[in-house]
Amino acid sequence: MESNRKITSQPRTLIQDLIVAINELSKPGGYKIDVFPVHDGEEFWQAVADYPGPITSLTFDLVVPNPPDTTSPTKEAMRVLQEKLNMRSVKETYGNQDGLDLHNDIVEDREKYAASGGGDVVVKSGKETVFSSKDSVKKIEVDDDFKASGAPMDGLADSMRDRLKR
Repeated sequence: MESNRKITSQPRTLIQDLIVAINELSKPGGYKIDVFPVHDGEEFWQAVADYPGPITSLTFDLVVPNPPDTTSPTKEAMRVLQEKLNMRSVKETYGNQDGLDLHNDIVEDREKYAASGGGDVVVKSGKETVFSSKDSVKKIEVDDDFKASGAPMDGLADSMRDRLKR
């Protein structure tokens, strides 16, 4: 999405509104589009490492099935749950007032799944938000050659694909 100060909505809001409209038009079709931002997983780990207090809450809001090109225990678990329960999403919240240990396969795999566009992640210490994937959206700039000019152009899709590779 282009950042344009003349438009008051945030890019995520615009995309979500577009997806809602598409989903409404496609009813009762067999497909539904879900939108989650692709966030920088390194920012997640940096926020956790830099926070001086205990991490007391970790929430993953994941969509299933999800299209990221990954093979992981989380993706496989989501596929099995979707198959057995016919579910579309799962929200997991882990908590411990004394602090959670986030350095394990479960957290690492779920965070990677979410960072690839499969959901949202929120980390808290008490009521304070330490990290929210909604605030850590990955952004890219396109070359000046591809800025809107009103004229047809070639190569934009290839350029975007190369920049957005996960």
